[in-house]
Amino acid sequence: MTHNRLDNHQTLTKGGEKVKRTILFFSILALAVLVVSGVALAKPDYQAAFTAKYAADKGSTLDSCNLCHKSDMSLNKFGADFAAAGHDFAAIEAKDSDGDGASNIAEINAKTLPGDATSKPASTGNTGTGGGSTPPAPPAPTPTIDKSVKFWDLDGHWAEGVARKAATLGIFKGRPDNSFGPNDNVSRAELSAIILRTFKLPEGGTATFKDVSANDWFASSVAGAAQYVPGYADGTFKPNAAADRQTTVVALLRATGLEGNALAMDPAEVASILAGFSDAKTVAADKAAYFAYAIRSGIMTGNNNKTLTPNGSLSRGQLAQIFVNLYTSKISLTNLANNYVGSETCKTCHSQKYTDWKTTAHSKMIQDAKAPGAIIGDFSTNTKFAVDKVALVVAGQMTSQRYLEKRGDEYWYLPAAWNIETKTWSALTPSKWSGSCTGCHVVGYSASTKTWFENGVTCEACHGPGAEHVALSDKSAIKYSVGDDMCSRCHSGQVAALESTGHSSWFKTQIETNPRYSDNCIKCHSATVIVAKYNGETAPKLADFKTGALQNDRNGITCVVCHDPHKRTNEAQLRNTVETTCTVCHTSDKGGATYTAGSAVHHPTKEMFDGVGAIDVPTMPAPKVIACADCHMAGGNHTFKPGTPTATYLSHGKAIEVNPCNKCHSDMTKERFDAFQKGIEDRMTEVKGLLDQAKTKLDAAKAAGTMTDSVELLYKQAYTNYSFLEADKSKGIHNPPYYDQILTVTKAKLQDFLSKVK
Repeated sequence: MTHNRLDNHQTLTKGGEKVKRTILFFSILALAVLVVSGVALAKPDYQAAFTAKYAADKGSTLDSCNLCHKSDMSLNKFGADFAAAGHDFAAIEAKDSDGDGASNIAEINAKTLPGDATSKPASTGNTGTGGGSTPPAPPAPTPTIDKSVKFWDLDGHWAEGVARKAATLGIFKGRPDNSFGPNDNVSRAELSAIILRTFKLPEGGTATFKDVSANDWFASSVAGAAQYVPGYADGTFKPNAAADRQTTVVALLRATGLEGNALAMDPAEVASILAGFSDAKTVAADKAAYFAYAIRSGIMTGNNNKTLTPNGSLSRGQLAQIFVNLYTSKISLTNLANNYVGSETCKTCHSQKYTDWKTTAHSKMIQDAKAPGAIIGDFSTNTKFAVDKVALVVAGQMTSQRYLEKRGDEYWYLPAAWNIETKTWSALTPSKWSGSCTGCHVVGYSASTKTWFENGVTCEACHGPGAEHVALSDKSAIKYSVGDDMCSRCHSGQVAALESTGHSSWFKTQIETNPRYSDNCIKCHSATVIVAKYNGETAPKLADFKTGALQNDRNGITCVVCHDPHKRTNEAQLRNTVETTCTVCHTSDKGGATYTAGSAVHHPTKEMFDGVGAIDVPTMPAPKVIACADCHMAGGNHTFKPGTPTATYLSHGKAIEVNPCNKCHSDMTKERFDAFQKGIEDRMTEVKGLLDQAKTKLDAAKAAGTMTDSVELLYKQAYTNYSFLEADKSKGIHNPPYYDQILTVTKAKLQDFLSKVK
């Protein structure tokens, strides 16, 4: 099969930046390089011996690993018999290895698999009624191959699983006709492209070769990989020739930074290690240390028959196995500088999450200036710089959009930002973006190379490198938590402010110290419970946190309780509107009903705003249409402390002063604010005094047996109304007219009670 133009040449640049080189990892390769304890390395030699003996089977189903191996690469029964016979095909021709009634030689002649009982020759012979014979059954029709299906040639192939995983990891891209070519030898050009892609190395360079033209699909890959896969002394590269194993071993050690370790080995140790292989003399002298280092390190073991076959080729299926082994090796992954796969790879399994994420500001944190729709500023009114100076765009969905220019190998903010709300330009002092801002704006930034893997705050910015998760389909291989740790790396100020409020720690305190704590409490105290409900999942119970699987989970009200990390349905990625976010939990859930006389009121913030719930007080919604955040989160403050009327908060390490009152009350002063609250406090003190007096008389009358239900009801009503005011804690600010009426009615009820109880 000829090697047409492959997708393997696609560039590794992300957002205009060359992706960074992956460095050190000691057990990297999981090279099994010579895969699966050498079995995969042995395959081409035995396969060649088979087709040499049975020439008619060359190119048939038997001319593959399926001859001796199962799909997981373990030996099938024919392979086991072949190994037991000293790798002599003739010695087992008469055997029926798979027990399907046909000898091995009969199956070989019929081109069916002698190690697979489901693959056997069509039956013939006498079946006997009246001595006649039945003609041979017609061969089963050859199934039609649908070449519109991606990797149509992998079905049933031993390498199907590993090839598909390698493709998901982005290592292999397949052919234009949708095939994978698992049995095709890996060419030198393909090896170059795969190494660059796998180890995040840049394409291009100054290397030139006589037999590589600028128009070849592999030109940029061959040039970029020349230091790992070098050309020949005559100035050629031989791009379409099969890559041999020793070239592959050397290239992988070089690409992973282990070449120095190999070349530093003592020559006597190299000779001693290689002495254990019968064909060690066929290893080129300048490649011996590479093989010895790989063997000593456990990177490779050689073939089962203690050979290395350094000049043998590798199929694409075998190379896929090598790289899947690499990515599924926890030791290798631990030592990789990055194992990012990119948001497009995440999309293959999490398409809805990807689609939702694309609506967020995170996805647009850094964009290439040339991307359609990236720039939203009106440059016809920009007097500071021209649009052609812009290389990258910063944000553009919240309040402003900023712009970066490239200076050498770094990026700097340009001296103006576009205000999205006012549609005007604001002057800024130019400052360096590279280094101080990059870690929270892109994925996989390398300070040493000043490059990164992917633009924006993508899946792997929060969940960590996804290679192992993709390769193993293992959720534990990525970072996932409802705790603040998912956000604190970039939103440290907001997280610190939130945690200072006690929201995050209240759950832990209550579940461990409050004997009255119940399932009803955790629905507003546990992030795990709240997020499960948002996700449509069965919410855990208190017992799960006490003694069950969640007994180490003490996440209270964290970032993800209010914000949806994957979706922007509302402002600031809030799960609910700004007006309702806080009152999802800060409510008594009365639904507008009046509180029961004698009950203690809990979290009545929503009811106070709505002006409902107080006994014998008419409904009276707050006169101003505002949200909790207008007062409690001015300037993005997450301590939730309102100004009185001004307050000072820290934002990105800088102190800022905000005045949440002047949005509605331009003439508000601290003196007026304090005077209003002092008036409410004085009235609350007066009512509390009356309530205490009433309680004393109530107890005495009940002890004497003189208390009537109608009179006691006055006390209960007053108690509940006062509890409502006390639990609201705003000292009148949440709804001044309603506060006033509740205090007036409650005072009157207590005075009536006291007048009736002697």
